[in-house]
Amino acid sequence: LKKYMCGIAGFLKLRNQNKVSIDDLKKMISKLSHRGPDFEDCWQEDNVYLAHSRLSIIDISKKGHQPMASHSGRYVITFNGEIYNFNLMKIKLQKEKRNIKWRGTSDTEVFLECIEHWGFEKALKMSRGMFAFSVWDKKNKNLTIARDRIGEKPLYYGKIDEKFVFSSELKSIKSVFKSNLTYSKNAMNMMLRYGYISAPLTIYKEVFKLQPGSLLTI
Repeated sequence: LKKYMCGIAGFLKLRNQNKVSIDDLKKMISKLSHRGPDFEDCWQEDNVYLAHSRLSIIDISKKGHQPMASHSGRYVITFNGEIYNFNLMKIKLQKEKRNIKWRGTSDTEVFLECIEHWGFEKALKMSRGMFAFSVWDKKNKNLTIARDRIGEKPLYYGKIDEKFVFSSELKSIKSVFKSNLTYSKNAMNMMLRYGYISAPLTIYKEVFKLQPGSLLTI
């Protein structure tokens, strides 16, 4: 079951506020330490905060640590999952972009370079795997989150107190934004009637499950 883990979390300030900090991000990712006991790190620039809790599977060295920047420095990713055909994607990419100097051998590094070279749509269409991720684009100043086609990897998101927040688990979001969360009567009715809460709803009005096979850009 180990290969199904890793945790991601972060938030984007939609206004210049000082109500949250890097310490809040550390608190969020600490709630996901059970998902990734091998390494934990946070990254922050301007109004965007990204964190990763790593379970090392492919390239267990520090060269596979995240959050990870692309070779050009334009993109920063925090990724949970595995791209099964990343070696084939790497070969195809190298045929078109021969000057790549790989730092390591992780699927995340290959996937991120594919995004930079081909864009999200083509990179996602080419990929075969299970994943949930977030990518910050420094040039266009936008944050993109996405989830695999089947929805094997969880990803929660919401707009809370003028911040766009995301995480692999609800309790990570709750650890920082609890006072801003309210229970959803629709979700509770669904739980009582069917025994589960169907996506995109969660128990909280302000937080949603990203649908399988979906991509969202802020």
